[in-house]
Amino acid sequence: MFEAKRADRGRFTLVQSVTLANKPFVPVGEEIERVEAAIKAEGGPSPMQSRLAELEEIRDNSGRFTLVQSMILSGKPTVPVGEEIERTKEVIAKERAAGYRLAYNAGASPSFELLRYGRSGERRLATHGRRVNLEDNYRHRILFVRDESGGMSVSVDGKTLVQVSDRSFRDPFNGLTLVNDGGEFAVREISVMGVQYRDDRSNRLAA
Repeated sequence: MFEAKRADRGRFTLVQSVTLANKPFVPVGEEIERVEAAIKAEGGPSPMQSRLAELEEIRDNSGRFTLVQSMILSGKPTVPVGEEIERTKEVIAKERAAGYRLAYNAGASPSFELLRYGRSGERRLATHGRRVNLEDNYRHRILFVRDESGGMSVSVDGKTLVQVSDRSFRDPFNGLTLVNDGGEFAVREISVMGVQYRDDRSNRLAA
């Protein structure tokens, strides 16, 4: 979007900044540089995000029914750009299933794994090498804690099994998923406790 405006109207056209507090109007050239720096700091856009921006520019300039080559369908047939945008958005939504995952491997070693999922795929952060038996017909309490500095710990029945620090995700978390890949478990209760943080942009507290 910023690149297109610069090409059409010049480097010094004023635009609203999304990187500066209070969103002041700044020269588009300066805002492009700030946005590029922000993208670089975050690891850059994924190929699908770049593709989506390209498709939306084609749609805006040529219309929803302009034919483009699909990157998602096998054989890359030519499809209307509107359809390809929808498919690309679906792929991006799947890519953004990022976050931390705690995996329990019943009867195996490591028994617990703390994983990070992001744009670059899966990365194992820490493990507990000894076997843990949760299939003994007793109730067990699993506690996963993450503090504001990125320190994380996993404990079972009050005993800490995994500790690690990672600051890859700094934004507030917005969901919890429980997945069973084939074991027989009963979950009695799940509690999620968050912390309040101050949003400096709006000067408000949010959970």
